Amino acid sequence: MRLKNSYIVITLLALVFSPAAICAQFLWSSHIFGPITLPKMSHRGDVCENHASIIMDVNKTLSNIQISANNTEHGPAELTNGKDRLVTEYKLTFDGDGIHQHSGGADTEYVDYKSFLLPAVAVKYVYDDNQVVVTLWVRASNYADKVADFGSYTATQTLTVSWIDP
Repeated sequence: MRLKNSYIVITLLALVFSPAAICAQFLWSSHIFGPITLPKMSHRGDVCENHASIIMDVNKTLSNIQISANNTEHGPAELTNGKDRLVTEYKLTFDGDGIHQHSGGADTEYVDYKSFLLPAVAVKYVYDDNQVVVTLWVRASNYADKVADFGSYTATQTLTVSWIDP
């Protein structure tokens, strides 16, 4: 099948967290990332990407936070229209690295949705920087051996923020 003016829409993210931990330890500016809409895919070899960000408020008691992802084969994090699937990759970036002057974590590289945030990524607090901008990126393309039909594709990537005992 040929790909013509494919529209890819992705709806992201339901954050899962422990209510007790969030009340005592950190707060999000929003509990979900806004929808991430990918640009139109017009050719077989097109790769499209986009992102959304949220802010996590942290403080000095948060030395052991980690963010992980829901990774299941053909799970909700894979872009699909119900019939066809697209190569679905994610990465997470931070406004700081948790080491030099800004709270944050180590940016991840794009990986297949089944491997995203395996292992979980640590978020570290740096004195007097109480906010971390967390950016979720998504990238989509066709599989080399199959061109997906045009239309709307959706996925839901669930991230879990947890506080780990030292």
